[in-house]
Amino acid sequence: MEANHRIPSVEVRLAPLPQQGREDTTYIVDMAGNTAEILDRLREASEDCHRYRRLEVRSFPVVAWHALPSLLEELPNVREVALADWGQDEALLDFLKTLGDVRSTAKIFFEDGSQVQISDLRRVEARTPWKRWTEVIIPPLLLRMKVAKSVRDYEAMRDADSPPPEALVNGVRSLRSLQQMKEEESAATKIQARFRQKQAADDVQRLKKQQKEESDAAARIQAKYRGRQANKQVQEMREQKQAIQSRYRHRVAERRQKEQEAASATKIQARFRQKQAASEVEGMRQQKHAQACSNREQSRTQRLDEFRQRISVKVDVVLEANGRAVVNVQLAAKDGVSGTSHNEIDIPVNDETAQAATKIQ
Repeated sequence: MEANHRIPSVEVRLAPLPQQGREDTTYIVDMAGNTAEILDRLREASEDCHRYRRLEVRSFPVVAWHALPSLLEELPNVREVALADWGQDEALLDFLKTLGDVRSTAKIFFEDGSQVQISDLRRVEARTPWKRWTEVIIPPLLLRMKVAKSVRDYEAMRDADSPPPEALVNGVRSLRSLQQMKEEESAATKIQARFRQKQAADDVQRLKKQQKEESDAAARIQAKYRGRQANKQVQEMREQKQAIQSRYRHRVAERRQKEQEAASATKIQARFRQKQAASEVEGMRQQKHAQACSNREQSRTQRLDEFRQRISVKVDVVLEANGRAVVNVQLAAKDGVSGTSHNEIDIPVNDETAQAATKIQ
C-alpha cells in the first residue's frame, strides 16, 4: 500500500453536523493529498481542537488510513468518529487495528447508521459493494467482547483501555480468564510500545534532520558572515595601505619639490651672480677703456700743444707761367723761423692746419 499516493485535492474545512446540539463539538474534515499534506492541514485547522468531541471524516482514501490515529492524537477529546465514503475491507481492518492502539474508547459510525465501539467488539460487520454483508474477524489486541450490561460497568469499560477483571455478565465472571486478558494486554502493550518506539524514532530522525538543517544553515550564515568580515578587513587594510602610500608619495613629492625649488634658487642665484659679475667686469672694462681713451686724448692733446708751441708752418705759393700755383709747406721750429716776406704767411698750428699739412704732404 503506497502511503504517498496522490489523490484529487480537496480543501480541509470545518462544518457543523445537521444534528442539533453538535455544531460546536463536531470536526468535519475532507482527507486529500499525501499523508504529510493531510497532517499539516489538520494541525493548521485544529488550533481549538480541545473542544471537539466528534470527528467526521469524508472522502477518506485507502492510502491515508494511518493518518487518522495521528489526527486522533491531535484531537484528544474526540470520543466519536464518523466515516463516509469508506474504502476496502482490508483498509477498515488495518484502521481498526491501529485505532485500537490509540483510542480504544472511541465509537465508529458507518454510512448505514451502524456503530461500533472498539473496546466492546471482536467482530465487525463491514458492508461491501459486492456482498450485502461480510463478517470480518479482528484479532484481539485491545478489542473486548461486550461483557457489561449495567450502565456503571459500561462507563468503567469505556473509560479504561481494557475491562477490569471484576467485570461480570449476569453475575458470572467473564468468559475469558484473567490469564487471557493479561496476555492480550501484554500484546497490546508491546504493540503500543513498538508504535511509540517507531514514532519516537521518527521524531528523533526528524529532529536530527531539522538540527542538521539548522546547523548547516547556521554554518552557511557564519561562513557568509566570516567571508564578509574578511572582505571588510581586507578592504580596510587595503584602504590603510593606500592611505600610507598616498602620504608617502605626498611627502616624496613635497621633498622633491623643495629640492627642485632649492636647485632652481641656486641656479637663479648663480645666474644672478654670474650676470652681476659680468656686469661688474663690463663696467670695469668700460671704465678702464674710458680711462685709457681719456689718457690717450690727454696725451694727444698734450703732444699737440707741445707741437703747437715748438713747430710753425710756412706756406710758399709760387705762380708758374702756365698759371699753375705751386704751394710749398714747410714745418720748422719757432726758434729757427726767419722773418716773413709778403709772399710768406705765418699759419698757426692747430688741428685743421695739421690735418691740411698731412693731406698736402
